[in-house]
Amino acid sequence: MTPFDFEDYHAGGLDMRWKLTCNVMQDLSTPYGWNISSEYSDELGGIFPVQVRFTPPHGRFDIALNSPGNFSPVWLFSLINGGQLPFIHPVAVYDPVMINHITGRAARLDAEFGSLSDIVRTLMGESIAGDVSLVNLPGPRMRPRILSAYKGKSVLPDEPFK
Repeated sequence: MTPFDFEDYHAGGLDMRWKLTCNVMQDLSTPYGWNISSEYSDELGGIFPVQVRFTPPHGRFDIALNSPGNFSPVWLFSLINGGQLPFIHPVAVYDPVMINHITGRAARLDAEFGSLSDIVRTLMGESIAGDVSLVNLPGPRMRPRILSAYKGKSVLPDEPFK
């Protein structure tokens, strides 16, 4: 599917979004004890046609999988910590095996270290992205800017993030 196809589902209403999200979620494994949730309306910001979040039992962070669409031409895999985005992992092709590996690896690192900075540092140090590099973002400023810049809009702004 192209980003435009995803946006057609996004614009098609709750039923279409629900079906698309369920198709994505059926391929994903949830680490033991973790919760999985998804967005069907705009409860998680409404930016992406598909957004699935994995949350460990302690709830200190989420791992989000976001579909292509107006915001990004590729899948985005990110860690969210209290509204901050310590990193985003662009995924050129939807690959449930790789996504399940990353969430499983994050769960093992969380159990071993318990520190989000250790998890981010380890995942960024591994070549989990193949030929697409991980992007380290300035956490405190990123999420508010995304929400204020994109909520309710279907196009990207003229200026890039700074």
